[in-house]
Amino acid sequence: MMMLEVFMDLLQTTLMASIMDYGIMTKDLSHIYSTGLTMLGVAFVGLIGGMGVVAVRQSYVLKIK
Repeated sequence: MMMLEVFMDLLQTTLMASIMDYGIMTKDLSHIYSTGLTMLGVAFVGLIGGMGVVAVRQSYVLKIK
């Protein structure tokens, strides 16, 4: 779960660089919008991964099997 969250966080920076290089520099609004929506999806997947990490950590603390 932690690796999923970290990968999604690192992917965010790559997508932001894509927006800067191909969207803003070439004034391509469709690329900006589509990449922005992709970033929202990536952030949501990262959120799910982070929630899984917290759930696993809490299960160890509370000794739930």
